[in-house]
Amino acid sequence: MGNARKGRRYTSEFKHEVCQYYDNHTQNDTLTKYGISNSVLWRWRISLGYRNKSLGYNIYTESLQPTVAKRERRNFMMVKTENGKLQAQIVSLNHQLNEMCIQIEQLKRDTEIVQSIRNLFNN
Repeated sequence: MGNARKGRRYTSEFKHEVCQYYDNHTQNDTLTKYGISNSVLWRWRISLGYRNKSLGYNIYTESLQPTVAKRERRNFMMVKTENGKLQAQIVSLNHQLNEMCIQIEQLKRDTEIVQSIRNLFNN
């Protein structure tokens, strides 16, 4: 714990230590260990952005949720667009592959015709 206070002022490191301790311990344990009041603990947690254990969310970032949701929607649309482009490429490549298979079959037939003609002249 150390001497984290200067008079009645607490260092930022001490405030973070208390808030992090509270994340894994009870409120009574935290208040007893660090000798602070409940209102001080909650004020620090709100100002430093620690999640509210009873509500299950981060008070500090709660106001950012519309921005986060907007970013997630934009990212989803980008992924969806990229997925569409990749599917179009797959269709194009399949088409090219089918054309090549047709050309290979044609070459096989042409080779058989040429071989048949050679056989006629060699006899």
